[in-house]
Amino acid sequence: MGWRHHQHPDCRPAVGTTTSPGDRRTGAHGLPCDLGGRHPAPALRERRIADYELTRILAEGDGWQDWAGRHVSLGVPRRIRFYPHAAAAGEEELQSLGRLAARELKVLEGIDHSGVLRVQEYKDTDRGPALIFDYIPNRSGSTS
Repeated sequence: MGWRHHQHPDCRPAVGTTTSPGDRRTGAHGLPCDLGGRHPAPALRERRIADYELTRILAEGDGWQDWAGRHVSLGVPRRIRFYPHAAAAGEEELQSLGRLAARELKVLEGIDHSGVLRVQEYKDTDRGPALIFDYIPNRSGSTS
């Protein structure tokens, strides 16, 4: 779900290949990429994780992405940490991502500190596990 126009490591073209603008492929993470390694804008249905519409990417790292989002019914802002998996991911990879997200939830669950966003819930989705955090837009420290 990295639909920004940035170079995602799993979207990089193979060494020695040439690309043309508009060429498309699916990256190793199972998400659409053009052959220049950039993600196109997502379709509306692809911008949802569970009950949350994703509005903009806040941060990303190896195997995770943080998105600003809103609950579709309630309009409550949340930060969604998503652990995307490839469309053809095997059961072992899926379980590993689930354990990673569950471990992060357990570590953060008891922490009450102004510099740490509070985790609200865990969601298993068809594109990978997600953690839902409190989120206050434009608060210092809450955008990365």
